[in-house]
Amino acid sequence: MSCGEILLPVFGEFELELGARTSDFSVAGQTDNANTYKALFSWGATDTLRFRGGYQRAYRTPNVSELFSGPSSNPLIWSQGEPCRKDTLNEWGNVPGNPTRAQVQALCRELMFREGGATATAEFDVDPNNYPATSAAVATVFSVQRQGNPNLEPELAKTQTLGVVWQSQRKALSVSADWYSIALEGAIDELSFSTVYQQCFNYNGSSNPSYSADNEFCGLIRRNEDTGAAGQVQGLYYNIGTRDIAGVDFDVSWTADLANLGFDRMPGEIGVRSSINYMLQWESTAVPGSPTIDYKGSLAQNGLYDYTPFTTFTYRNDRLSVGLTWRYLPKVDHQSIPDNPTSDFEPTDSYDLFNLNLGWRFNDMMRLRAGIDNLLDKWPNVVGRNPENNANITTNTGRYDPLGRRGYLALEVTF
Repeated sequence: MSCGEILLPVFGEFELELGARTSDFSVAGQTDNANTYKALFSWGATDTLRFRGGYQRAYRTPNVSELFSGPSSNPLIWSQGEPCRKDTLNEWGNVPGNPTRAQVQALCRELMFREGGATATAEFDVDPNNYPATSAAVATVFSVQRQGNPNLEPELAKTQTLGVVWQSQRKALSVSADWYSIALEGAIDELSFSTVYQQCFNYNGSSNPSYSADNEFCGLIRRNEDTGAAGQVQGLYYNIGTRDIAGVDFDVSWTADLANLGFDRMPGEIGVRSSINYMLQWESTAVPGSPTIDYKGSLAQNGLYDYTPFTTFTYRNDRLSVGLTWRYLPKVDHQSIPDNPTSDFEPTDSYDLFNLNLGWRFNDMMRLRAGIDNLLDKWPNVVGRNPENNANITTNTGRYDPLGRRGYLALEVTF
């Protein structure tokens, strides 16, 4: 590997930061090289106003987990149902309005026969137009087997940024806004159950035009060896098509001495800082050739909120420090909505979380810290409610605190 960086003062307060790196790597018997570079600028137009931005090209090789992780099964719900059933909601499935219904049925038969021979196809062959004959088989609950993929290729990201920073003469107030755009090619992600079936069953007219069971995505499908019902999909890590992400980061910070605000007898400083990310788009193409879907405003990828504010209020003097943080999450759609706008899953309500922290410095060596997380004992929001399921015990623990109010106390001693 070789790399280099240089900071060039061009004129006045205008600077260029240039960098490049080249490296060779070998993964699972494949050898490749990665060339990355960046070109950034910073311009102090005045004493209080500065512009910044640039372009970067990044190259990421798959990690050990993405390449070699062992299989693990996870249950899932696909509300549209699998395409071999008569009651599927997929227009490209085994439904009367599908002009390629005969090819779909032939592919279903091949997938079933491959798993269990005549036993698995027996019910389907009786009347493929009305499979299954009874409603006893569950139509929407399936399983995905997550597993590493040693054939992964590296992913490439191209990032553009442009921003402005303003700071008052006394530096008590600063405001910044930064626009960013990230184009990711060959992004590494897990294949979903729906993506595998869509690609196998030629939902876009180009992924499997011959309706061959030998298609690479059809090879990831496992059906029940006795009934022929959809059972499991191998959700390998895969180089998906593309991702295009864009947004704006805003930041406002203000500090002031209490004496300057008229509180002469009260020593110390107060401050407020608020950061907001406003998402413009989060578009993803599941695999090359499939349609591009914008997941902005949904709980896909653990939460792609329209905007996410985070605010901190502080007070400090020579010994005491007090801080209150406020995290707000706006109302957001269920993760299934972008892929299936007719899904009946209800949105998740907005959410506020407050944390309190305090500190007291006895001397240069000893400091006491204490705090209360989830100060108002906020319950986690329900995620995944629909008319058939109130989902009262289902939430997203990465976004909504499931532990309730709790405190901590710590003594720091420096030697």
